Amino acid sequence: MSESSVLGPPGLGFLPTIEGQSLASRRITITVRRDQGGPGSKGPTCCTTGSRPFTTVSRVTDLLKRLATAPGVYRGRGDGLESGPFVARIIVASVVRGNAVTIDYEAFSDSKGLQHVEHTVLTTGEAGGLELHVACLELPGVTRFVETKPGTFSSYQGPMQARIIVTAPHDGALTYGWWWSRNEADPREQSRAEVRRTG
Repeated sequence: MSESSVLGPPGLGFLPTIEGQSLASRRITITVRRDQGGPGSKGPTCCTTGSRPFTTVSRVTDLLKRLATAPGVYRGRGDGLESGPFVARIIVASVVRGNAVTIDYEAFSDSKGLQHVEHTVLTTGEAGGLELHVACLELPGVTRFVETKPGTFSSYQGPMQARIIVTAPHDGALTYGWWWSRNEADPREQSRAEVRRTG
């Protein structure tokens, strides 16, 4: 069995090949970790086992793949400490050949009318992990959330601690939760929609 190397995805350097076949074409899991090289670091490096993994490529992109293959209109209900009961509509669309997903989220209630409008793009970042790029009425401009564990997006730099939790528990179902705290306490779930695909 002979080994050589081929240029891998941007930022991952060279990947080995076995008997002329790139690992990218074999059913494997590639683990990526942050480079510990200090200020002169060039970014993530490719590794196999040993050091603490930063993320696993096949696992971290699972949510993106599931939503990209299940576009449509999702409707349901939600509730939360801040939001109170509401009706939710989320439109999921696959764009750029499945490399990104747009999420258009609206929440309505009898007491508040249209209380939340959001346009979000789910895609992979430069390091290979998933990111949410969020535009909504509650935040200025476009805000970036980085996935820190499956379905949990935080690492948000803003005026308050916040995170978004997205799950696709089974085909045709989606949950979308906003967590935040207005003080130094850990974020708490303030709003969560549970929706099913209806069209």
